[in-house]
Amino acid sequence: MSDLDTPSPNLPGAPGAGFAGPSCLIRGAILLTLQFIYVASGVCAVSLFAYLGYALIRAEKF
Repeated sequence: MSDLDTPSPNLPGAPGAGFAGPSCLIRGAILLTLQFIYVASGVCAVSLFAYLGYALIRAEKF
């Protein structure tokens, strides 16, 4: 029954856990990719609104 008190070596914070494996790296890459997509789409949205506002104000030049 004492073996139930020891943490699993597969848990990230367990003593002697070591390297978490490639699945952690894949999840980190996916999260980084999603963050890049969100930032890039936000920049595109802000620049589109700025362009449309400029076009609305300076309509005679278009």
